[in-house]
Amino acid sequence: MIKIILQSMKSRRLNNILMVVQFTIGFAALLVGIGCVENVLQYKRNVESLAPLETVHISVREFVFSDNPAAALSEYRSVFSQVQESGLADELGLFESLSVYDSDEIGRQRFRLYELNRDCLAMTGLSLQKGSETPLKDYDRASGIVPIVVSASLSGQYRMGERYSLFYVNGETYEYEEIQVEVAGVLEPSQRFWLGGATRLSENISRNKDFILAPQFMDFQEGITYSMNILLRLSGTRTEKETKLEQIRNIYEENQIDVQVYTLQYEVDSYYEVQKVPVIGALTFAGILLLLSLLGCIGAILAETTVRYHEFGIYYAVGMTKKDMVILMQGEILMLYCSSFLIASGSCILFWGLLLKGTSVSVNWRTILAASAVMLVCVVLCAGMPFIKLRKMEPVDMIKGGSDDLYRTQKY
Repeated sequence: MIKIILQSMKSRRLNNILMVVQFTIGFAALLVGIGCVENVLQYKRNVESLAPLETVHISVREFVFSDNPAAALSEYRSVFSQVQESGLADELGLFESLSVYDSDEIGRQRFRLYELNRDCLAMTGLSLQKGSETPLKDYDRASGIVPIVVSASLSGQYRMGERYSLFYVNGETYEYEEIQVEVAGVLEPSQRFWLGGATRLSENISRNKDFILAPQFMDFQEGITYSMNILLRLSGTRTEKETKLEQIRNIYEENQIDVQVYTLQYEVDSYYEVQKVPVIGALTFAGILLLLSLLGCIGAILAETTVRYHEFGIYYAVGMTKKDMVILMQGEILMLYCSSFLIASGSCILFWGLLLKGTSVSVNWRTILAASAVMLVCVVLCAGMPFIKLRKMEPVDMIKGGSDDLYRTQKY
């Protein structure tokens, strides 16, 4: 049967190629649209994996790098301390991004390490495949050994339970300083972390894959840390939370610092609003194109069924039944759709993998699975047409080859 299907499709290769091109473009647009939707959903999942969406992010509205970094750092530290002392926040998390190296020699390898204060460790949700984050939460600076957890991609280089030396540049002396670290855990491959340094903290979460997390082992050294990387949790009713946020904002304003205070839920909603136009546009274009292609395919199937009376008569004469002929046409339809879908999927995977690898939108297995469900719906709608048409066809019509006009139009 497979050989007959292939021979049948080869005899009408021009029509099949045209339909394959139509459906390939439609499925490619569908994959892009679903990929955009998956990006928004994955973005939300990434944010929720780190902190509840009611967590508040505080950032300076327009951060300006000062000519006197030490004075700016001191000012931001002072305001942060005032917020801490006010007792308005139940947890006031702070983290700093730090470049560390495996050596202080030429050719050293660079990594990204994040220092988290105790509140940030307490409010951050981490998924570990090995070890525990408890050593980070119980860390005492006097111990000398800094416990760390590493991303899954670094687990081969930094093995569980082993101790290593890391080097960083001191922000005041600009000299390399060494710290001893011990790997306390390995994160799940899906785990992400904030890059920091952004007015919308969550927007750059999905691009961060290779990193190390550590408890705060020294004083934070960057003004941007105190101005951009603050997360806090508040208790009470909605009105009480709004009142506390207003009081926190007043503390900054009293120090002539203009800040914006947003929940992570607001940042997720804002991200969706930005992505909504391309998502709706891609899905609408894909829907229209697939609908037109589907209608054209159904029309072509009905027309071909009538034109192929003589071919079916030959099949009937050699012993094939109506059921076999229905299976033949349904096999052609399935092969048409599968080839179009595979070409579209392969093209999208290569396109994003080679040219748009750094973008947040990607075609993954969830995207392909959702698009394949749409493809199956199209297959089901088309596959019923041969059954409806052939059910009314009599054997004598098949053997005769239909009407004389139809018979004369056949190509042998």
